[in-house]
Amino acid sequence: MTMSEITSKSNLPLYVLIQLLHKEAALVSLQIRLVSERRLRRHQRTTYRNMQKRLLSLWQQYEESEKNSKQLLEACSHLVNPF
Repeated sequence: MTMSEITSKSNLPLYVLIQLLHKEAALVSLQIRLVSERRLRRHQRTTYRNMQKRLLSLWQQYEESEKNSKQLLEACSHLVNPF
């Protein structure tokens, strides 16, 4: 169970929340070190990976002046809500 799952289901006393945040901070430091050593990789769902690829493609088109800012924003809005 993640910290966000724990905190969203109940009202935690302040000291319990502080302990959870401290544990989370320790894990983040460890994860940063492992990622920098290339010993840990993140997993990304296919849906979000494809969305990110499309977003980067749109941004590149904007940087190359193939799209203006309005076209970029409209295309990005369709990524989030395609209907």
